[in-house]
Amino acid sequence: MLEYLLLFLIVLVIAYLMQEVVNFAFFLPSFFIRDKKFECLRCGKCCRKATPMTEEDMKLIEKHGHKRKDFVRGFGPFKTFKKKNGYCIFLGISDSKATCSIYPYRAKACRDFPFKKIFGFELKDWRCSSLKK
Repeated sequence: MLEYLLLFLIVLVIAYLMQEVVNFAFFLPSFFIRDKKFECLRCGKCCRKATPMTEEDMKLIEKHGHKRKDFVRGFGPFKTFKKKNGYCIFLGISDSKATCSIYPYRAKACRDFPFKKIFGFELKDWRCSSLKK
């Protein structure tokens, strides 16, 4: 039984590291184009990503009346927002634009997007439509 648990943990760590490599590939072009201005188009594409949450993020969202079991998926250090139809459960649409129902207290990863620090480098995520304009 212990062997299976250890194997499972190893697979989780490998999956996490692979996701970081994939993220790094999407952010790589930012080494070459650093002066692009960012203005959110409110398309909601970022709300499809597996957005990581910290303990502080979860506590802040809970403080505003949401139950952790209703918005968190994953376990251990690998926690992300639950999805509904492929999007974050807090995503809504207003006037054909994406809106976040927890915008004032959204997760740090959401506040920082499309910018991220990976392996110590400040990078931009070129999957964001606003950076492609």
